[in-house]
Amino acid sequence: MIGDRFSAVLLPAAERKAVKGAPRSGELFSAVLILPDAHRQTGNLGHIGMGRADEGVAIYSAPLSADGAEPATHWGLHTWAPAEWVDMMMNAKVNGILPDEPWEDYGTTEADVRAAFAALAMSVKPDGDHEGHFDAFAAQLELKRIETPRPAAA
Repeated sequence: MIGDRFSAVLLPAAERKAVKGAPRSGELFSAVLILPDAHRQTGNLGHIGMGRADEGVAIYSAPLSADGAEPATHWGLHTWAPAEWVDMMMNAKVNGILPDEPWEDYGTTEADVRAAFAALAMSVKPDGDHEGHFDAFAAQLELKRIETPRPAAA
């Protein structure tokens, strides 16, 4: 099941400082998050509500499917995230501890957010490039980007 998949090269905050080469506070992690289509709206509303994006922005904007053809069965995102955000996401995913947020104010419910976290696949690295990390993790999940033609320049 895709929601059971996540990888993290992340140490607890106390250990991060002690390990040579580990990310330090203030450094950004490469994070890839992938949700099934049924949870995309909840994921978008949650990120907007927590201040990670502006209202009206589709956070999970990379369409994915098993064969790279429409329709999208999953949606993904890549972001550069601070350690605190990664810790919060991992805590919610692994331990089921959600941030204390007024989910209803964001247009969703705590139950929907819990279901989205259960279905969420995520990969976090202290390094990694935007395209390479995203595509490699999608491939681990046996998903491919759906390439949409870009309009010709005028």
